[in-house]
Amino acid sequence: MKARPEPGGILDALTGFRRIRPAVLGALLVSAAPLARAQATPAAGLEKAGYVEGSVGPLLLRARRLAIEKLGSARCRQLFTEFEDAAGRRLEVVLQHRRETGAHHLLLLSFRDGSSTAACRTPIFAFTDLGSQEVFLCPPFMETVRRDAATAANILIHEMLHSLGAGEAPAPGLPTSLEITARVALLCGR
Repeated sequence: MKARPEPGGILDALTGFRRIRPAVLGALLVSAAPLARAQATPAAGLEKAGYVEGSVGPLLLRARRLAIEKLGSARCRQLFTEFEDAAGRRLEVVLQHRRETGAHHLLLLSFRDGSSTAACRTPIFAFTDLGSQEVFLCPPFMETVRRDAATAANILIHEMLHSLGAGEAPAPGLPTSLEITARVALLCGR
């Protein structure tokens, strides 16, 4: 028998109600987000989760829920000690300065349908600007969520690293996009 998660955490809201039908659990997830954020950080003025554009909402919620679950692992959170922003600060320091956890930061990000953007005409899953709270999701991401939610969750974690300031190649000395995603998969699971 699987042990019940510790009460009061983000995952308690996600997994503590196993007898509830999936549609109801999804509604609980959305309504529990403010409570989960309040538990995750003492920062004031953070009452709302980030905007999710309607067209990407249902599939995104599935991947985001799994990404938050992955970020509950100490091994996955090791990413924040390995990656740095442009100023050379480890992302764990960036999160501490913001008074956020990785899971909380992911909840604050806004997600938009990027299918009409020029960037999504290239073979990418998602993109954001360094330090931005807005992530654009491309059609391959939506297809990936349908086929493999765990990989889609890793893509969200990858984009979250960029939103915290982690860069990537072709900037000198930085990992490629594929290397970042491989590191996320190694530490956070496939």
